[in-house]
Amino acid sequence: MSMISAQCAELRAMAESVGLAMPQAATLMMGAADTIEGLEDENTRLREQMERLVTLLRNDCDIDASWDGLRRFWSIELTEGGCLMRDRACKAEAENASLRELLAELYDMAWHECPSAFEAAFADRMRELGVDA
Repeated sequence: MSMISAQCAELRAMAESVGLAMPQAATLMMGAADTIEGLEDENTRLREQMERLVTLLRNDCDIDASWDGLRRFWSIELTEGGCLMRDRACKAEAENASLRELLAELYDMAWHECPSAFEAAFADRMRELGVDA
C-alpha cells in the first residue's frame, strides 16, 4: 500500500468516526479520499504513458529524452544512431545539391553548345561522380 493510499484509508476511518456527529464533514472527507486516490491512479497512468513515449522516441526516432528532477527540466538529444542518421542526411543533401548543379550545367551545355562538347563534358562529369561512362 502506498503512502497516499494509507493516508486515504486513515481519512476514510476518520470520516466514519465523525460521521454521526458531523455528516457533512464526513461526506467531504470521503469525497476528498476518493479524489486523492483517483488523482494517484491518473498520475500512475500518465507516468506509464510518458515511459512508453520516451521508449518510443529512443527506439523508433533515435531521440533520448530524460527528466532531470533536480533541476526540473527535460533533456532531449539525439542518440548516437540519431547523430549518424542526421549526418548521413546532411551529406546526402549536399551531394544532391551538387548533382542538381551539375545537371543544370549539363542541360545548359546540351542546348547551347555543340553536341560533341556536351558528350565529352558529360563523360567527364560522370567520371567525377564515380560512374563509368
